Amino acid sequence: MKKTIFAMFVILIFLLSGCSHSSQVEQKAVQSPSPAPADAQVVIQEPVQTVQPAPTQPSAKVELPLEADVEITGFAFSPEAVTIKKGGSVTWIQLDSEIHEITANNNEFLSPGLSKGQKWSFKFDQEGIFEYHCRLHPSMNGKVIVG
Repeated sequence: MKKTIFAMFVILIFLLSGCSHSSQVEQKAVQSPSPAPADAQVVIQEPVQTVQPAPTQPSAKVELPLEADVEITGFAFSPEAVTIKKGGSVTWIQLDSEIHEITANNNEFLSPGLSKGQKWSFKFDQEGIFEYHCRLHPSMNGKVIVG
């Protein structure tokens, strides 16, 4: 019985669509939902999310460089921190117009005054973290990490 009423409702809308009031009828038909058949089942399917595990890679030991360069420019050490292998060396390249001196915070090393264009190197034979600064401009700081 309900199926027959639904079919008649659809036919009625179809027939009325030809008259002058068709836009109003169609608008009403669109706004009012049609009744579902009694034996109809509504199935809501939710999206499936797939999570893939991160790939595992064997941990590879990172090979540290034996040498690193640090530029002195704009009253700063660039990069501010470098990491090298035990037995390696760091070379400071002075690019500022002012003289700078590289001094270890623990006084383990001290460069001469470097003018623009000069370089100075220091070899690190022990592992550890070596913080340094410019003796003439103490706000300039850097760090050498020896592994």
